[in-house]
Amino acid sequence: KPAGGDVESPFHCYSSEPRGTPLPEENVMIDDPFFGRISDTTILRSLEFCSPVNKDGEGIKTPDASLHCYEIREDATPSVQMIVSTQFGTHDLEAVRAQSLCFPAILGAGDTSPVEAQVDHFKCYQRSSDPGLEPQQVGLEDDFDAKLHTVKLKPTLVCNPVSVDGSDVVDPDDHLACYALSDAEGEPTFEPLVGVTISDGAFGTSDIDVVKSRLLCERATAQLVF
Repeated sequence: KPAGGDVESPFHCYSSEPRGTPLPEENVMIDDPFFGRISDTTILRSLEFCSPVNKDGEGIKTPDASLHCYEIREDATPSVQMIVSTQFGTHDLEAVRAQSLCFPAILGAGDTSPVEAQVDHFKCYQRSSDPGLEPQQVGLEDDFDAKLHTVKLKPTLVCNPVSVDGSDVVDPDDHLACYALSDAEGEPTFEPLVGVTISDGAFGTSDIDVVKSRLLCERATAQLVF
């Protein structure tokens, strides 16, 4: 399916901090079919909570399907050259190092299996330098905030749909390209939210602080460069 066509909504990702007793580290097996890799990965800590976002009035296709992303640790792997396309344009990227693993999640306490049937797990990789495109201003409205942002059109992360401990991949063609955000001129600074209850398929229900607006993760298509 083409980027910018009939695709799922993007995500607005906020940096997050765990509340209470830190969760224990947990090892999982990640199968990244796009890169053809299986890795033994350690989940470390809450990193970002990503809310589905209404961008410029486009609406939200799956309003309950969020992502909770955790910092991960695993053995280094060779970088991969790829071409990634979003509504904003096309980027030649080099995926360098695995940074995070994102689980389907919901706000509040509850069963996450319905959203796990709607949205994939994503493994996100840092990218090497890319010239990027001209910044753009977009209106973002989600569960936490609604205002104008400036999008730096130089992806900081590229994310592949993956299988975690044998889970199904919902859509193997559904990638994410994540762009850094800043407040548009004259917009108020985001006020951190303390003790937000969320649930995901990794650790169940927990409380986090939603600290700062960080990334716009756009749905993307991707191809490898050999």
